[in-house]
Amino acid sequence: MEFVSFAEAMDSQPARLARLESELDARLAEFPAEIVPWRAGETVVLAAMGAAHHSTHAFARLLRTAGIRALPLVASEGRGLEAASLGDHVVVVSESGRSPEPIEFARGFASGRRTAITNDPAAPVAEIADAVIELGGFPDSRAYTVGFTAMLVAYNGLAGALGVASGGGSIAGEVGDALQRFIRPAEDFAHVLAGASSIDVVGAGDSFTAAAEIALLARECLRIPASAYPTHQYLHGPMESVGAGTAVILIGDSRERAIPDSLHGSGATCITIGRAHGGELADFDTGRADGLARVAVEVVAGQRLMAAAIGRLPFEIEEFVHSQTDTKV
Repeated sequence: MEFVSFAEAMDSQPARLARLESELDARLAEFPAEIVPWRAGETVVLAAMGAAHHSTHAFARLLRTAGIRALPLVASEGRGLEAASLGDHVVVVSESGRSPEPIEFARGFASGRRTAITNDPAAPVAEIADAVIELGGFPDSRAYTVGFTAMLVAYNGLAGALGVASGGGSIAGEVGDALQRFIRPAEDFAHVLAGASSIDVVGAGDSFTAAAEIALLARECLRIPASAYPTHQYLHGPMESVGAGTAVILIGDSRERAIPDSLHGSGATCITIGRAHGGELADFDTGRADGLARVAVEVVAGQRLMAAAIGRLPFEIEEFVHSQTDTKV
């Protein structure tokens, strides 16, 4: 897979996603014929690693609205388990198509029950898939940007092919607007992230997808310890370590917006992503975006923050420090 700079990949999203949206219906037209139908009451395992795994949380919630049980699985946790004990179908999500853990896990499922979503249909993942949903073969940054939002577009299209209403409108359009809207607030908070000793990212429901992805970006791009929590899980104990130097990114419009009051006097800095709440604007306004489109907008806020903060750190955003021989290959 070809790699480009973080900024270049981030800015390419509106055009890349618009093209994917325009072509996806045709790519999915044969999907029901190639795959054993997913039926209410059955379980679909969404097997992935890293950023791809984070993207599956919102898709799982969407499938559940149609009565399809969905299990977002860190694929390496499936080792040694019988696939049939976990689900009836599997979707392998891997932008590179080379992640060994979900590929190996999917081998345990019967023919007709294995779907792959990837940016490279010629990659090894195609060998174990009965149907491949291609994202477009575009170049991406090493800390995935356009690949992540493209996965959300693919979920939108797949949901439509399955007769599941996803809502939210065009992800490409919302992402394009957000990229422009978030330039200024990202610059305003860049020094906060660059100078943070740790970063907590908090969100509930679909927004936990964005929280998990933003925390991963902070680790990969800024090399700052970062963790993601569902909102009420965060309140249940993890927030006790918050103090001076902690940046807390709060994604949502309900309980999340009261957390700054709880942290008042701690020395932490809170950054909010969401709609106006109680007459108060969020630092990053998600506007009217809904469903998976809103998740994409939330993630774009995180991307903008990373791109702004890296300019205040003494290294590039483009390279990873630690190499592996048996994963992320």
